[in-house]
Amino acid sequence: MKNRMKTSRLLMSVLLSGVMLGGVAHGQEKKVDVAKKAEASKETSNEIKLSGVLEGEGMSRVKVELTEWGFSKKWKGQKVLLVKGHGDTVKRGDVLIQFDTKDIDLDILKRKREIEKKEFSLEKAGLNLRVRKITAAMDLANAERRYERAKERLDHYLKVDKAYSVKDIKRSLDGSEFSYQYEKAELDQLLQMYKADDLTDVTEEMILKRQRRSVDRAEYGFEKAKIRTERQLRMDVPETDRSKRESLEREALKLAQTQLNIKSELSGLEADYENQVASFEKAVHWFEIMKSDREQLTKFADRDGVVYYGDVRGGKFSKESHKNTLKVGGYGVADQVLMTVVSDGDFVIHLDLDEKQKNKIKVGMTGVATHKAYDNEEMKVEVLSVDNMYKTPGKFDAVFKVSAVKGGDFRVGMKCDIKFDLK
Repeated sequence: MKNRMKTSRLLMSVLLSGVMLGGVAHGQEKKVDVAKKAEASKETSNEIKLSGVLEGEGMSRVKVELTEWGFSKKWKGQKVLLVKGHGDTVKRGDVLIQFDTKDIDLDILKRKREIEKKEFSLEKAGLNLRVRKITAAMDLANAERRYERAKERLDHYLKVDKAYSVKDIKRSLDGSEFSYQYEKAELDQLLQMYKADDLTDVTEEMILKRQRRSVDRAEYGFEKAKIRTERQLRMDVPETDRSKRESLEREALKLAQTQLNIKSELSGLEADYENQVASFEKAVHWFEIMKSDREQLTKFADRDGVVYYGDVRGGKFSKESHKNTLKVGGYGVADQVLMTVVSDGDFVIHLDLDEKQKNKIKVGMTGVATHKAYDNEEMKVEVLSVDNMYKTPGKFDAVFKVSAVKGGDFRVGMKCDIKFDLK
């Protein structure tokens, strides 16, 4: 029993000693950590370390952007005849990718023929309009002259001709009456002259007979003249009045009809001409767009640089696969970035700075960038811009220019470490 108690006390002593020794050791480790943090704090107060990915300072994205031809044909892609490879170095003006243009060339030729036909139709419509305007002026002037002449004839008739017509009719009646009275007076005179003789010879009898016939003819002519005069004054003169007035009304209606017809016809010709103009201009417009689409099927480098397949943004490559497009015999895809040409030489890095870093990094500051692939050889870094507006909560966009070491095969997408000395 006593031995057990001694053993327990011994174990307790050992345990207490271990705890005390452990506490001392832990305290020493804690002091070491604090010292390290203090040293690290001292370093970060004198320098800022960042990490980023190289981007091209100058880039050109290459894609086929079609309008008329692409949409009208529901373009599924044309065969690739020539294409630069991923990573190839190109010069400004080099062909990057060329598609087969046989189909669009045929469509352009058809559209050109269509424009030629529309141009001929437009010229014809314009000539018809010009000629009709000239002949319309003639037709209108002719109708106006006919109306004025009819108006003058009616006016002259009412003021002059009608009165003379009535006077002529009455004078004709008076002449018939005078002839009758004359012949009758002649007969009476002969009768009185021959009455003095007791006997009338054969000659005198013949003279009297002829005179009596003359009186009968004159009397008959006078009776006819009275009937004719009554008819002319009652019927012919009013009919002439009516005819003259109706003639003027007809010419007035013809003039109005001519004016209306000319207006309607010219309006139709002008509308047809305007439609022809619009149709021709539309055809020319889309023809020019089609030629522009034709130019899209051969893409040229607009700068010296390196070819990267797909889109390059932030030093990262797009996930779209163009393995079936970017090869001879492949088929193109419209409205997608097929490749990106990145300029040789300097690079840039886009980074998001926190508020503390933003307050320390200023435009114009210089630092160094290193890359493990080149034994951490230093490259000059310069701060180009730091936004004052938040890009995302607590983050600001900053752009750094990195001057690559001559002779180094630096590429977009390479990771590098950046250090700014704040001393």
